Amino acid sequence: MDRRLLLFVVLSTAILMANAYLVAWLYPPPPREQAQNQEQTPPPAAQAQLPLVAPEPQRHKPSAAQPTRKEPPERLLALGSVDPESPYRMLVFFSTRGAAVVRLELNAQLHGRRVLQLEDHPWRRGYLGYLGLEETPQGLRVRVVGHGTPAAKAGIRPGDLLTWAKYQDQQPVELRTLSHWSVLQEQFRPRRTLRLRLRRGSQVLEKTIPLEEPPLVLIQQEFLHPEVIRHERELFILGPDPPSFLLTLARWNQLELVAQLGVQTVPTPDESGAKVQHVVPDGPAHRAGLRPGDVIQALDVHAVSRPSELNQLLASYAPGMKVRVHYVRGDIKHQAVVVLPEELPGVDLHRGTWELASHDPRHVEFRKRIGQLEVVKRFELVEHRPQQGQPDFHLLLRMEFINHGAQPEEFAWQLDGANGLPTAGWWYAHKVSRTWGAVGMRDVAFELEETGPVLVGCPHIATNSEVDTLGGGEQALHLRFAATDARYFAVALIPRPKSQQSQPLPIGSIRPWRVGLMPQQAKLHKLVNTSVRITSLPIRLEPGQRYRQEFWLFAGPKQQTILAQYGLESLLYYGWFGWVSRLMLLLLHGFYYVVRNYALAIILLTVVVRGCMFPLSRKQALAAQKMQELQPQMAAIREKYKNDPEAYGRALRELFRQHNYNPFGGCLLVLIQLPIFVGLYRALMVDVALRQAPLIPGLSWCSNLAAPDMLWNWQSVLPAFLSSPIGWLGPYLNVLPIVTIGLFWLHQKLFTPPPADEQQAMQQKMMGFMMILIGLMFYCVPSGLCLYFIASSLWGVAERKLLPRFTSGGTSGASASGSPVRTTRPRPRSSPRRRRQHQRR
Repeated sequence: MDRRLLLFVVLSTAILMANAYLVAWLYPPPPREQAQNQEQTPPPAAQAQLPLVAPEPQRHKPSAAQPTRKEPPERLLALGSVDPESPYRMLVFFSTRGAAVVRLELNAQLHGRRVLQLEDHPWRRGYLGYLGLEETPQGLRVRVVGHGTPAAKAGIRPGDLLTWAKYQDQQPVELRTLSHWSVLQEQFRPRRTLRLRLRRGSQVLEKTIPLEEPPLVLIQQEFLHPEVIRHERELFILGPDPPSFLLTLARWNQLELVAQLGVQTVPTPDESGAKVQHVVPDGPAHRAGLRPGDVIQALDVHAVSRPSELNQLLASYAPGMKVRVHYVRGDIKHQAVVVLPEELPGVDLHRGTWELASHDPRHVEFRKRIGQLEVVKRFELVEHRPQQGQPDFHLLLRMEFINHGAQPEEFAWQLDGANGLPTAGWWYAHKVSRTWGAVGMRDVAFELEETGPVLVGCPHIATNSEVDTLGGGEQALHLRFAATDARYFAVALIPRPKSQQSQPLPIGSIRPWRVGLMPQQAKLHKLVNTSVRITSLPIRLEPGQRYRQEFWLFAGPKQQTILAQYGLESLLYYGWFGWVSRLMLLLLHGFYYVVRNYALAIILLTVVVRGCMFPLSRKQALAAQKMQELQPQMAAIREKYKNDPEAYGRALRELFRQHNYNPFGGCLLVLIQLPIFVGLYRALMVDVALRQAPLIPGLSWCSNLAAPDMLWNWQSVLPAFLSSPIGWLGPYLNVLPIVTIGLFWLHQKLFTPPPADEQQAMQQKMMGFMMILIGLMFYCVPSGLCLYFIASSLWGVAERKLLPRFTSGGTSGASASGSPVRTTRPRPRSSPRRRRQHQRR
């Protein structure tokens, strides 16, 4: 028996190690850069103090033939409000550079709670408001102040210079650089006070500002994720990722935008890569430091052995992507990050500054000329009118192209979706894929009338694997929506037809693409910043003509009633047992509206589920009792026919038939519980109502039923392979999974019959070992699911304890009908004194 148990442990460990080796073999990390004169890697403590604002990437230098024109400085604008009492659902920040959205904050309330920003720890940062700070010799200049923010309530205005800050009782800080502000901002907590000293013209003012709870930041310009920097130890900062909803031209007359490195390569004698023969001056490869003679061996995780493979890989990349180029110079391996060209020559719609045509609290309009073609972008907010029940979680985007020249203009526009969606809870969160492929925190979802809903997982987009451009021909696509899909929220582009009739829009292709840099570790691919890109079919404008296209930009929670208003129901996907998930959520929300607490609602849901299954669980309990009573007879049959397996099987079946016992009767309960478990698990994973729902209101522990309870951060005690966010257990001690496994173990000890032989003893030990493995696998499940398991286990223990004891009647252990007979105790005889008292009465 001990040998078999040892063999089971060894095999289980070998399977886990083989799985880890297989993952490492399928996703090998690229070679590290080993340059001789490379700057040394700063320690983690120094990396934590890196400024959150990096210098902009190098711009294209204007050629000598083209006259240089000084562009106006960048301006930041704000529409809407972060105040929940305002008529708007969101606060949106725009930049005149690219006429794009740099930040979007939601102020909506769901299920009676305001949607707040969640960190990867229970403590949230205090909120002052996005100020778009800019370094100057006199201090940090405020470029924008959003309506309803604590900064706006305190009277801070655009143009003010922040020079000094004091948080709570800490030492004052002189604000000279953005890094000073970033370090101070890390300490902000809600309901604390911040004192700011600022200059406004010749005045010196001092403000005392109470910090508030942070609203949900749904869109922002993202830098390298801190977890990526900590694990990859990057030595470069390329600046933030681009803003959202950028517009440019994919085609313009005879020019077409494609991804290119700006090198000419030749084969190597041993086919070990593509040797660089010529580097285009001021091209992407030249700016990244590549030289003639370098041998390119890989792009990201894709190996290159000859120039044809390099060209084939480049054809699969999207313009504007950040690509790791692994090359050999001499005998030393290097890597460089190349930013592929994002626009056509002469087109500067991404990095250029647009003219601010008009601006009011509800709309903003930008204009820019490219030769004789004028491009107009107009964003308009929608007011929140609950009494009318109209959709209000969207912006209206209107694009217009006007030909002011004397010659026809032929072009194709290219519009990018949103990026920089939140990744809070990435180390424990899971989503359901529509296919067998892996999904991440920011996937790309779109729906066509031809194909239905499609979900492209973030890990595939990260490695640029199996990511194809949909369309690309001459036939227009019937696009219903294209979205960047997070766990609880989504931002979608919804085309609006020109007329009331359902006509195909001139959309030629749809492509998921990677906006940020790909991490080298496969476990961090789920953090990659992704977006979706829409390209139109070629459009021909005659002189004086104009072309207009409108989109609804949905930015809101993935709640069924809200998504139905926009035709985005397919964004909520629960997998195979979706009907069970919807039924569980319907009951859960119904109980919540009665008790106003989701923890109590989950307990009531458990009572309803276990109550409906009581007849089956009672039958299973009685079968377990009968099995325990038949153990001596089964042991005798096993001893009698130990050398004849066929006779042993016949005798055992005859015994079960005589006592009306079905050994597979308990499997029915398991088969019924499986869809309930899977459906409830997937419902709790993606239900936005459980986000921020506390177990006990006012307590920071277990303040989010959609996440682990996170009692104590043990990263300083346990090794990194266990306690890191990509470790086996995660950075927190979670109590509820331990309680759940403890109740499972108690249930097994109380109601599992003692082993009749060595084989059953071995099976019970294996079950105990498997329970530990299951506990490790489900250590980071949502605390709401653990609460369901705890309530279900307590119900099961009480049910088995309170169930009346049934035994078999007679020597055969069954009644004449074959059903179990209730065991009754003899009624105690009354004493003579009690009989005399009864006769007197």
